[in-house]
Amino acid sequence: MSEPVKIAMPPIKDDGPVVPHITFNNMAKGTKQAEISDIPNLSDFSKRLDAEGKPIMVQLAVKAPGTNFLIPPEYAQFAPTIQKMVDEHYSSNKPDSFFSLGIFQGVVEPHPHEKRPFIKGHRDIDTFLENIKKGDTVENVVSYLACDTLPTGFTDYDFTPEEIERIKNSENPRQMHNEILDGSDMSYKSGSPGKIIKFDRLANHAFANPAEATSRTVIILRPEESIEPENFNNTYLKAAVERQQEQLKFQRNNHQSLG
Repeated sequence: MSEPVKIAMPPIKDDGPVVPHITFNNMAKGTKQAEISDIPNLSDFSKRLDAEGKPIMVQLAVKAPGTNFLIPPEYAQFAPTIQKMVDEHYSSNKPDSFFSLGIFQGVVEPHPHEKRPFIKGHRDIDTFLENIKKGDTVENVVSYLACDTLPTGFTDYDFTPEEIERIKNSENPRQMHNEILDGSDMSYKSGSPGKIIKFDRLANHAFANPAEATSRTVIILRPEESIEPENFNNTYLKAAVERQQEQLKFQRNNHQSLG
């Protein structure tokens, strides 16, 4: 088996800031995305993963607490960009955690019956409002996105107190949230292509609707509260976690024998 690509890890501090939790009240104020930097080696980033140009859609775990970031070698072209994301993430004292990586590559076809530049009905936020309604704790984590073309659109729309109540009291808060956005007089703004951006789970965003078929490569790096080993989709990380568990087991047995 080939070696994985390792991402240099900055120091992780145990006394990092507490990740805020999402409530219906703090989702009222819209949040904006922030640009981090240009994508390094953009031509390498955009290289086709499939020799025949078939679409690629991959979701895999790339880090667990206590391990390095382990990128399968077939995705090495994204390592410089992931390094930028990791450096930004830990620059603000974030705690150690799991991370998932989404890779999407293909041709985006125009939707002639939808609005441009962003598709109505593809407005969403990366959290589960139904879980918040049930009283579950949902952390407002920051995700990192890089795309070579067709940047994602974001809006800093502020919900009114009346709209927040409608979302809170709805049987389907997520659907009500999207209906309010679809019915409001707002616009989505996109950044420049070839950029790395960060955004939190409260950032309302929409997919681009190009005027003509456009090739697009995008990756999303996201911290996760947990990922089950059967969902890693990454043999390198699975092996690292298994070694980690074996070491802990050995240390416990050794400690007990000495005691």
